[in-house]
Amino acid sequence: MSRQLPRTRFIALDTEATGLDTRRDLPVAVAAVPFVEGQPRPDRGYSSLINPGRPIPRAARRVHGITDDHVKGAPPPDQAVRRLLCWWPAETSLVGFHVHFDLTLLARIARQSGLAPLAPPALDVADLARALWPRWDGLTLEELAARLEVPVEGRHTAEGDAIMAGRIYLKLVPHLLAAGIGTLEDAVRVQQALRDSALRMWPGLVHGIPGLP
Repeated sequence: MSRQLPRTRFIALDTEATGLDTRRDLPVAVAAVPFVEGQPRPDRGYSSLINPGRPIPRAARRVHGITDDHVKGAPPPDQAVRRLLCWWPAETSLVGFHVHFDLTLLARIARQSGLAPLAPPALDVADLARALWPRWDGLTLEELAARLEVPVEGRHTAEGDAIMAGRIYLKLVPHLLAAGIGTLEDAVRVQQALRDSALRMWPGLVHGIPGLP
C-alpha cells in the first residue's frame, strides 16, 4: 500500500563523524529531531555526543569543532546507537541530507553490536533536489538551504543540520507533488534510480560513497 509523502510528521537525522569512510569511521554526535505539524521539536528527539574511543582527526575537528575533550564523558558508539534505537518511533519516515551516509554508519555499529539495524523509509533531500533540478547536483547543505530560502543555523552540529534538512524537505514537498512524485515509494524509487545511474555512469567516482554497493 502506497503512503503519501510525509508532511506533518517525520524525523530528521544527522551525524557528525571522525571522517567520511562508513567502513572505518565512527560518529561523534547524532541527532534525531521529530517534525510535528511541520515544526522541528528537538525537545522530543534524541541528541547525544558520542565518544568514538579514538582521537578525533584534525580534519574532522576543523569541520564540526568537536574535540576529544568534548566527548570524554559521552557514551561509546554502541550505547548511543542502542539508545537511539530504543527511542526511535516505529514506522516513522526519515529525512536527511546525504542521509544514507548516516544510516550506513549507524547500521554498521548496530550490526557489530548485535542490534537490529535502523531501517526506516529514508528520504534524502540532496537526491530529491537533484531529481527536481539536475543542475543542483553537488550543492552543499548551505547552498541547498540558500536556494530554498531556509535559514542556516547550527551548521555542522548534528541537531542544527538535521533541522535544516527537515526544513529543506518541507520546501521540496510542493515541487515533488507538482512533478508527480506523490508517495513515499515514488520518492524512494527516484532516489534509487539516481544512485543506480551514478554508479553506471561514474563507477570510479562513486566507489565507496555511502549508500552505494
